[in-house]
Amino acid sequence: VATASNTATATATTTGDLQPVVLKTPLQTPTGTVLQITLRRAKVRDLKEAQRVATTEADQELQLLARLSQEKLTAEDLEELDLADYAQVQQQFRQMLGTAG
Repeated sequence: VATASNTATATATTTGDLQPVVLKTPLQTPTGTVLQITLRRAKVRDLKEAQRVATTEADQELQLLARLSQEKLTAEDLEELDLADYAQVQQQFRQMLGTAG
């Protein structure tokens, strides 16, 4: 049975209009305070660029998530995220890829 919530989630995943991750601990960046992170849909070029500038898998993920953030975050900004918030951003990314488990 489809509920309004399930339908909204399926539609958001299909269209790429993902819900923002509301941070439990606001992120302080040089440009201000970030209260939420919203990722855009990834393209192959985003992955290639992340692989080009970073050598480890963890750094590549940071680079990729930074490139996808609508808030224009940097990898350095993401390194300052509370770990629980980072896990939520990772989960949102996996949902976008269809690999959430």
